This record gives sequence, structure tokens and C-alpha cells, in this order.
Amino acid sequence: MNGMEKARRFEYTVKRKLQHEGYIVFRLLGSRPVDLIAFKNGEILLVECKVSRGIGEKQRLKLRELADKIGARLVLATKKKNRIALIKIK
Repeated sequence: MNGMEKARRFEYTVKRKLQHEGYIVFRLLGSRPVDLIAFKNGEILLVECKVSRGIGEKQRLKLRELADKIGARLVLATKKKNRIALIKIK
């Protein structure tokens, strides 16, 4: 499995996890501006999924600006000890 397949699989895994938690989740083609956007009870999550590395400072600032404009929470989804971790990005 190549890196893109691994990343896509992880995005779908995160999507299912959020749906299980009651969110309506959309996977964005081309992962732009984020990988997933999720809605639940008026809450908006912008979700960036990273399998092996973190988010760069330039990308973080750009996404933070977008999240602030639309009143969303910016979240990094990653794996920690074979579990999905959703980490709020400041």
C-alpha cells in the first residue's frame, strides 16, 4: 500500500469514527482546504488527517484563519498507540 492509499484509508477511518459520534461528515476531494468537515448540533469541525507527520506551521496558520472566519474548531486527527486521536489545533 502506498502513502496516498494509506492516507485515504485513514481519512475514511476518521470519518467513520466521527459518524459514530453523531457527526455528519464530508470528505473533501483533493483534501482542500482540509481532509474532512464535520457538523453536529451547530458545531463545525475542520479535520486534517495525518498518518505519520504533523501539520506544518504555514498550513496551521492558514487553516486557523479559515476556522476563525467560519466559527469552526480546527482538529488534527492522528494515530497514537494504534488509536485515533483528535487533537484541537490552536
